[in-house]
Amino acid sequence: MELKYFETVATCGYAADIQALLVMADKEFIPPLSARGSSTQQNLTSTDTVSDGAKAYYEAMSDQPVVVAVENGRCYGFMAFKNDYICEYYAKLPEDMPDREVYIVDAVLATGTTAVEAVNQIKEKDPKRIKFVCLLASPEGIETFSKAHPDVTIITAAVDFGLVDNRYITPGFGDAGERYFGTI
Repeated sequence: MELKYFETVATCGYAADIQALLVMADKEFIPPLSARGSSTQQNLTSTDTVSDGAKAYYEAMSDQPVVVAVENGRCYGFMAFKNDYICEYYAKLPEDMPDREVYIVDAVLATGTTAVEAVNQIKEKDPKRIKFVCLLASPEGIETFSKAHPDVTIITAAVDFGLVDNRYITPGFGDAGERYFGTI
């Protein structure tokens, strides 16, 4: 299986496969994709009307970039995303942070952007010391993180070869969340 990046869903050449996957998975989501008025996770409330299967959802995401899992010329999975999507991180930190040493633990340090933002938020509480711990890191993630936070130590079990399409660690070990929750 190969991962391919495309600028838009509509022009990726796998539109029919993606639409079929959306229809097949429609009822797996709450609310179903066919009842959503948006393709973002910011608005998960149902609309009053149910569209024709997941067609409206597909149309809403058709201009978004996409990574497609392809084998033998067929799409078996995809991930569409918005480049301009603003991710807001939840942070509930104790008030006595200046007295604490903080360990940020994540399975991977891929691009480094999430880890940089996590440290940014924690530094606002002025902890005594911060260390970042991960199982696997990419050279690019280490560079990004170290430039943003040269005072934070990175502890990792392994450094892989690099990133594919500037996003995924290669060879990596698959999706850490799926492995942790046993969904693969």
